[in-house]
Amino acid sequence: MENCVEIRHSMSQYIPGSWNDAPCNSRFGALCQRSRDASESAPPPTRTACAEGYSFYENSCYKIIAPFAFEDAKYACVDHDVSMPVFLASVNDFYEQNYLELLVGSSNFTDRVWLGLQYKSESEKFEWVDDWPVYYTNWDSQEPSQEEGEGCVSFIQETGKWDNRPCTEKLNAVCKYTFNHPPILPSVSTDDCPGEDWTAYGRYCFKAFTEEDNILGQPSAKYYCRQFQHTDLVSLHSKEENDFIGHFVDQGIYSIWLGLESDNGEGFAWSDGSAVDYLHWNENEPTGSDSEGGSEECVEMYTSGGHFGKWNDRSCLSPTSFVCKFTSPNFIEPTASEPEEPKGTQLPIWVIITIAVVSVVFLFLIVVGYVLIKRQRRMISYFRSISGSGVSHANLYNEDEGVDEEDPETREICRSGSFDDAMLRVN
Repeated sequence: MENCVEIRHSMSQYIPGSWNDAPCNSRFGALCQRSRDASESAPPPTRTACAEGYSFYENSCYKIIAPFAFEDAKYACVDHDVSMPVFLASVNDFYEQNYLELLVGSSNFTDRVWLGLQYKSESEKFEWVDDWPVYYTNWDSQEPSQEEGEGCVSFIQETGKWDNRPCTEKLNAVCKYTFNHPPILPSVSTDDCPGEDWTAYGRYCFKAFTEEDNILGQPSAKYYCRQFQHTDLVSLHSKEENDFIGHFVDQGIYSIWLGLESDNGEGFAWSDGSAVDYLHWNENEPTGSDSEGGSEECVEMYTSGGHFGKWNDRSCLSPTSFVCKFTSPNFIEPTASEPEEPKGTQLPIWVIITIAVVSVVFLFLIVVGYVLIKRQRRMISYFRSISGSGVSHANLYNEDEGVDEEDPETREICRSGSFDDAMLRVN
């Protein structure tokens, strides 16, 4: 029997703040509450970094103001007593969404309040008025409806869902200023992507496969991605890229495969061969095995719930959605195995051939010159030996009379190897 109710916190795999009925004998932590004694004085207000009248949450300050039309609400948020610029509120993740549910739900205002999300006809998309990227949305059913006259987004107090409304409608509004700075996103283009259904971000293009037919094990998902040229399972190299992929996938998808996989027991490596320069493991991960001792050699990223954006190692055969990442050939960097082509002007082929021929001829002349010089030196040495022995060339060899073998000096010269060698060279 599940007759007791729990509230989920940010470290659970479910949406923080959501309720669930559970068995009453489950062992959970508890939050106690008691009524304050009327005789006790109220505690002093908690000091925050916010100006008076604002509520503080995660380095940002919030305030709900009186009803205005959307454009008037933007100007009404401007607060000259605050040194920071104040805008209609942006919501960048579901943690901030949950905070606004508490803030708006505990206020005396009813129905709806304006957020800072507005449809821009120039870009044909919804944008935050404070110039933050749209990382997160929480649309109500059938929204955004884009009916005529609509284009400004309200926050429904009762459900926390978002509704596209006519901008002339007068609603209360949430104002916000933050000590954070919007991330600088690189300019992107879809021109280099494989198709119109791919999304460009930074130097890459991405496509999510979340339909039932595309729920695959990691090896099959990797093979599927590689059917496209220059494409592999997604690799992540920064917090910004990690956040983008997390918000890129439909919020209803629990997790997706990443291209990170066990490298033969020596850690983890990206399947596309890129450097492992960023990690975002969930607490106590990776474990290397499941509760039953099964191997966990592949990695998923949670795209919903309390572990949003965190990574977990998992059995490679578990069917899961996935995202493919395409690297344009214009952006592929050379690797150690593929050295970069040398830069500069290449010589014409006829110049290369001429240089080669001249080099061969020059080498040949050097060899011939060396042989001639060596031969000349040996001839000089030979004639010096004859001169030193007192024997004339005629006595050594005469074509008509031959060699005088009876002459003692001749016999002595004949015994030496230099004579035979010299005679061969002379003849």
